[in-house]
Amino acid sequence: MIKLSKREIGGLLKPLLLLLLTAAVVLAVTAPANAVGVGASPSVVNLGTIGRGGSATQDFRIYNTDNSTPLNYTVAVRGANAVSVTPSSGAINPLTNTTITVQVNVNNSAKDGNYSGLLVVNSTASGRTGQAVILPALAVTVKYAVNGTAPIPQSTTNIPIVPLVGAVVLVVVIAAVYIGIRRLR
Repeated sequence: MIKLSKREIGGLLKPLLLLLLTAAVVLAVTAPANAVGVGASPSVVNLGTIGRGGSATQDFRIYNTDNSTPLNYTVAVRGANAVSVTPSSGAINPLTNTTITVQVNVNNSAKDGNYSGLLVVNSTASGRTGQAVILPALAVTVKYAVNGTAPIPQSTTNIPIVPLVGAVVLVVVIAAVYIGIRRLR
């Protein structure tokens, strides 16, 4: 029988606990055999600074990294009322991706400041065993800032140039005749 002191037991316990913790993490992270893959890029959609009453758009992609299983997805917006996505649901064939457009429409009464929200991508697939597999949700962060008011589009009036030039020439001729007559007197 081997006798160990409390100090020796304590010295062995730390590495043993670390080994058990590492094994638990590896088992928790390892995907089941029938799991499919999903990804999103970029993970942060930064729409920059937008004036009140303005809007901005940017795309991100959802990827199906599995080589044989189609993926059904939904995108939900959390924490950002001004943000919308198109399309908000669909299907992605194996080894392909789809583009999602993120749009921010800033209300005229929005306060200046930095805003953010999440796009939560939920997905399901028919696993290789034929059972539905619910995949972990992905989160894509949306960031934007509100500062000032969006520029008002300038309206232009199209005035035909020929009549305008003719009018200017006529005014110059009349002015020259008038000045000439005044000098003769």
